Amino acid sequence: MSQISKLLTDEIVQHAEAGLKKLGKYGTIAFKLRMIIAAKKHSISTVCEIHDISRTSLTKWIKQLQSGKFSDLVNKPKKPRSVLTYYIDTIKEWIKEDSNIIAKDLVIRIKEQFGIKTRHC
Repeated sequence: MSQISKLLTDEIVQHAEAGLKKLGKYGTIAFKLRMIIAAKKHSISTVCEIHDISRTSLTKWIKQLQSGKFSDLVNKPKKPRSVLTYYIDTIKEWIKEDSNIIAKDLVIRIKEQFGIKTRHC
């Protein structure tokens, strides 16, 4: 049998249950609250296995709820990817072909080849 997590106190579970009543049972935050409540009843490992979530995620949600604010459970927006990410293999190939290429020449090739103007153009 799994060891009971010290993070999952009765206070945290009561807070999750109160939040679920307040927010309703649909949505991202409600899902996370339900997983926290279920983890207290059935263990973190069992809940993670059944719902195909990582222990790290569930533990993080529990810690976020300890702050007392449900807003901490909202998914944070991800950092936008650089446009150059899509061309990285080509740029690596240029560097492999000419290991002495300087940044200025790379910037010029990127502008000419891809039509991307960087801050350094």
